[in-house]
Amino acid sequence: MIIDRPINRLFTFGCSFTKYFWSCWPEIVAEDLGVPFYNYGKSGAGNQFIANMIVQADRKYKFTTDDLVMVCWTNVCREDKWRDGEWATPGNIYTQNIYSNDYVEKWADPLGYLVRDCATISSIKGYLENLKCQHHFFSMCDIHFTLDQGEKNTFNQNLKTVYDEICDSYKDIITLPSFYNLLWHNDIHLHKFKPQKEVYENYFDDGHPNPLDHFNFLKRLFPYHEFKETTIEKVKKSNDILTAFVLDQIKIKKKRFGIYELDPELLRLMANNSQIKKSEIYKII
Repeated sequence: MIIDRPINRLFTFGCSFTKYFWSCWPEIVAEDLGVPFYNYGKSGAGNQFIANMIVQADRKYKFTTDDLVMVCWTNVCREDKWRDGEWATPGNIYTQNIYSNDYVEKWADPLGYLVRDCATISSIKGYLENLKCQHHFFSMCDIHFTLDQGEKNTFNQNLKTVYDEICDSYKDIITLPSFYNLLWHNDIHLHKFKPQKEVYENYFDDGHPNPLDHFNFLKRLFPYHEFKETTIEKVKKSNDILTAFVLDQIKIKKKRFGIYELDPELLRLMANNSQIKKSEIYKII
């Protein structure tokens, strides 16, 4: 079940799988439970940022036993930095455009990131258990399966031994249910991009779950929770609106494009039409 007892507030944390241009799982959960919610998801965020925001949100709002905290952890190969008064969250260290190639070559280490983030997630687990608030952990992708999100792990024998030791020490962390696994069986190309291509052809693809994907993920994550019919209808409408919106943009542009190339105001209006309330952008120093 999503909740064992009634709650007063919902706090959610994660990367772009938690807060994106359309309704995601936090909006769906808040809609179904009928509670106010605070969404601290941020595109490109790594697990260090996510952990930091959990603690900061607790310091500000004081989590209680009447709160629900839900955390969607992300792949480990990310580096978050505080810069110029805000967090820089460029995403996967191997595909981002902030850190130089020299920095990545010298300092990026998948096993080091795995050690760091497993310890971080384990610490937050104990932190929330101590607060006795209801909480759920899951992840964008299987934390140990593809360390840098896009490639399967390949190590020489010495590093493979270290990797196995890490995984054995953090079994409860690396086995968190994930979007990549529950939705796409760890093959995003076959189970996400291929069906998406049938709708949008070669004009548009996006590796993020659409509203219906988010709902299906929640259904598989919480199979005994009965979602309200009104919630289900709003999810379906939100998904239909997104599909129609992208198809309209294809007719206008008549060329391949990505979500970040679209007018932010049009995206905002599209999301608002879904009737699933979007959260405000909460920022804590």
